[in-house]
Amino acid sequence: MINLMLEFKASKHIFLKLEDNNTNIYINGTLFRQCKSIYLNIPKEDNSILDDIRSIDEAEDILGTSKTHAPLTPEEEFFGHCSNIRAWVENDYNTDILHYRLAFPLLKKLFFLRDPIAKRQFKSEIVNKFEGGHLKTIFFFLVEDYLKYFKKDERMDLCELIFKAISNSLKKIYQKDGLPRKDIIYLVLTYLIDTYNSTRAKDLLKDSVRKIFEKGHQKSIQTLIDDLYLSYYFKDSELLSLLFESNSLFTQRVNKYFNDNPIFKERFQEYLSECRQFDLEQKKKTGEDPRTANEYITAIITSVIASDYEMLKLEFTQSLED
Repeated sequence: MINLMLEFKASKHIFLKLEDNNTNIYINGTLFRQCKSIYLNIPKEDNSILDDIRSIDEAEDILGTSKTHAPLTPEEEFFGHCSNIRAWVENDYNTDILHYRLAFPLLKKLFFLRDPIAKRQFKSEIVNKFEGGHLKTIFFFLVEDYLKYFKKDERMDLCELIFKAISNSLKKIYQKDGLPRKDIIYLVLTYLIDTYNSTRAKDLLKDSVRKIFEKGHQKSIQTLIDDLYLSYYFKDSELLSLLFESNSLFTQRVNKYFNDNPIFKERFQEYLSECRQFDLEQKKKTGEDPRTANEYITAIITSVIASDYEMLKLEFTQSLED
């Protein structure tokens, strides 16, 4: 089998080479990145879904990536990557054309090489993505610290766009039960909380969780538990409020169970008090909060969601040492 060595000059700075059956991008002769392929599931029966797609990133979200595509040869993949990069260059580095994980690191590299188009487009392309409200791209910008290239007042404007995008996305979350694991909305919110200690992000996260409880979306509640949002970002008193005071069928079930089983309610309160005391003592010793009380409350919520009343009884009869 002949291993072809193919090269393509996309611009003054950018070269693509097929090496060992992989397409590599070089910037001024230095290896920049090995290209990765994205295969989209484009439905043959309804191409109208493509009409409102503005970028490759939106296409990936809407259509998903395909793992059942017909295999391409390394040469075919190379020519495909060359075509994409050439289109990107010919359209003045329009980042809608390439996946954001390639487009923006590439644009940033060219920006620091003082490429005139990159100097003009770098910040404006970032702002465009913020204005478009694509949270996966916004999360990428946050984690990769792209905001440091903006002045303080510009960063404030970008933060407003972040919260606008989050609020718009949360509206969809409330419409149906079925929050996916590691949902991008909550990844952005918790990043803002953990990195910038954002009170606004914390308030928005807590308000959104309350609304999910109010809706009684039990699958979504369980996802929030599994992803540890309830354990880490709520006080135990706030979790109790969610468990007993939200106006939903879910809360009604909890209250009915305790009203029908007062001995378990009493045991719940006793054990919760033990957990709180344990957390307090451990925090004094180690400086860390083990959050045993939070874990206990979320375990109760999980048991109610599963209608596993035997598990509830077990939770109420266990001891702290267990």
